[in-house]
Amino acid sequence: MKRTLLILALGIITYSVSNIKAQNQQHIAIQNINKTQFLRKIGNLDKQRKFKGPKPVIIDFCATWCTPCRKLSPILLEVAKENKDIIIYKVNVDQERELAQQFKIFAIPTLLFIPVNGKPSKNLGLISRSELDTLIQLKLLKSESSSL
Repeated sequence: MKRTLLILALGIITYSVSNIKAQNQQHIAIQNINKTQFLRKIGNLDKQRKFKGPKPVIIDFCATWCTPCRKLSPILLEVAKENKDIIIYKVNVDQERELAQQFKIFAIPTLLFIPVNGKPSKNLGLISRSELDTLIQLKLLKSESSSL
């Protein structure tokens, strides 16, 4: 019995440490933002419709309890690490309800694609890496190349 509890405790500790390391790596590539930071880095898209950022942005509206959101996180992390021409932010809808309401986020995960030039657009639900790559080309990078 003691041996079983010891093995279980070691397993939990190992899992916790690896999870903390993964979360710390994620914070390097993907930033959590609140409404104040959103207004400073991105702008008030609702009123002035003017994007402040130098690069296209993906905003992941998510929650910690949401299983599809947790499944999407490593996909977004891969994209953030591989593509330095795109900025990815996370907005926790439980903590930033007003921001979620501003963009009419009623289900999660929802990705908000904000090109440097052009209108923001949304994608609802869990998507694969290949689907995300396609959406990035269509919604973010295509509008950049067509504006040159």
